[in-house]
Amino acid sequence: MTRLLASLRIALRALMVNKMRSTLTMLGIIIGVGAVITMVAVGSGAKQRIAEQIASMGSNLLIVLSGSSTSGGLRFGSGTVPTLTVDDAKAILNEIPAVKYVAPSLGGVAQVIFGNQNWSTIVNGTTPEVLEIRDWRLSSGRSFTQQDVDGATKVCLLGQTVVDNLFGGIDPIGQVVRIKKVPFTVLGVLASKGQSTWGQDQDDTIFIPLTTAQKRLFGMQFPGMVRVIAVQARAPELMKDVEDQINDLLRQRHRLQPKQDNDFSVRNLTEIMSTAEQSADVMSYDYEHHARFGHGEDQGDRNSNRCGSKGTGYPLAIPHRILGAQSDRGDDGNRNWNYRNTCPRQFYPMAYSFLNQCYLISFSFFRIGRGIFWILSSP
Repeated sequence: MTRLLASLRIALRALMVNKMRSTLTMLGIIIGVGAVITMVAVGSGAKQRIAEQIASMGSNLLIVLSGSSTSGGLRFGSGTVPTLTVDDAKAILNEIPAVKYVAPSLGGVAQVIFGNQNWSTIVNGTTPEVLEIRDWRLSSGRSFTQQDVDGATKVCLLGQTVVDNLFGGIDPIGQVVRIKKVPFTVLGVLASKGQSTWGQDQDDTIFIPLTTAQKRLFGMQFPGMVRVIAVQARAPELMKDVEDQINDLLRQRHRLQPKQDNDFSVRNLTEIMSTAEQSADVMSYDYEHHARFGHGEDQGDRNSNRCGSKGTGYPLAIPHRILGAQSDRGDDGNRNWNYRNTCPRQFYPMAYSFLNQCYLISFSFFRIGRGIFWILSSP
């Protein structure tokens, strides 16, 4: 114990004498530790943000789009040729047991007017189930019902962006807005969801009953025409089966021959968003992995000894890495450091003194760097 205290005093004296060396070492450790913590925080933040966007889109979500068209050698995107109907949506719900909700929709961009204010937004004619599929709550008012859909009632739900641009501080519930010169009564206001993954403002929208959109706003090329069908599966593990069953069912209903291409497309939005989440998770894991103590831990160490949890192994490793010491496991399973192959015997006192200096700097400034960047990364 006395020898250890003496070594520490010598190390402190050496650090005070070599102020420039100590300062540069201090900066290196603080910046290095801070960079690791910052990148871990960035990866975790990206993962959290993507998870929030997945939740805003709705869980277990599949989107069925109408087919594409070709004109003059040019191929247009999905949804340009209407091939879906309300009956297709009903068949998906009734004939595929793993489907929980469906919501057919027909929409477009329209000018909305209230008083002397106007705003161009996306108007979606759909059914009440869309709120369940998208997990979309109302901040005020109520939703329209199936009776409103059956009766083609002129009622609507407004997104928060539309409310902000048309009403200002006025309560929109019960007010009358004109969509393409057709009067609609505002029943409710949708809770804010923010931007989607691709940057679209999800709050810049209006929901109206599907039949109202078909008969009064956008018209139909054939009875029951819709452009999109939103489908929610009962569980995440059923998504792939539901997708395959939708493809088989619609091919049968549309009387497509085996060699014919689909006149519709099915997109698994949850799968796309989950891929993005996994990418953020990989980035966060990679930096956490390099912040651990050494590279030969047991699996238990890998799960527990992280920079953000224990944080004690990393400064311990720094002096040994500087000295180039070799690490191995003894018969008792403990980690041993072997200097014989890296440091001649006559330099042992110098090595121990340098080792003590490294310990002091590593422990002290690792904690300082960790504390500084933890404060900066806190919300």
